Amino acid sequence: MDTNPVAKKKFIPKLRAIQSDDQSTKKQINVSTLQICLNAKLSELKEYRGWNKSSNYETGFCQIMGWTRIDQSDYDCTWTISNEVILIELKKSKSGFWINSVNLARLYKKSPEERNIFMIFLKLGQRNRTKVLSKIYIVHAEKLIEFTNMKTMADHIIAIDEYYKKFDIKNNNQLSIKCNMLDKICDGYIEC
Repeated sequence: MDTNPVAKKKFIPKLRAIQSDDQSTKKQINVSTLQICLNAKLSELKEYRGWNKSSNYETGFCQIMGWTRIDQSDYDCTWTISNEVILIELKKSKSGFWINSVNLARLYKKSPEERNIFMIFLKLGQRNRTKVLSKIYIVHAEKLIEFTNMKTMADHIIAIDEYYKKFDIKNNNQLSIKCNMLDKICDGYIEC
């Protein structure tokens, strides 16, 4: 540890900024922390072969990462680091990802703290007839909510869902998010 008092003076304001409750600062720190963690496990993730459609890839992914698997509608797993719980939703696909618009609309209606979810999109490729990880995108739920214009659509989507429920019909309204869209809105990514 550096005992230089000048260095400490420069470091303390940065530390206070990190410790502040500013959501954008926390979000950026969490994105960086997720990238570091994913990079540290990248070789294991690249060797993982549980990407088949019938497999429960979320459980295998969480085991590799050391995260806790949780079956919630808004997120798949949690990661506790420095007494902070990071909520993570996992999605996998070869070219585009399906997002449940009803869940996203309901998420928009929640408080900012409840919307503090990181979505990890796992883009798959193929090598020797085997699905392999080719790119990892990290997108904060707030960015996805903004990108899909939930501010104007949420009430309508929820109203349709409530109407269908009267007739015991499941509303499976999905939004398609392509990888080129993720390239534009992601908070971070890792090439595999």
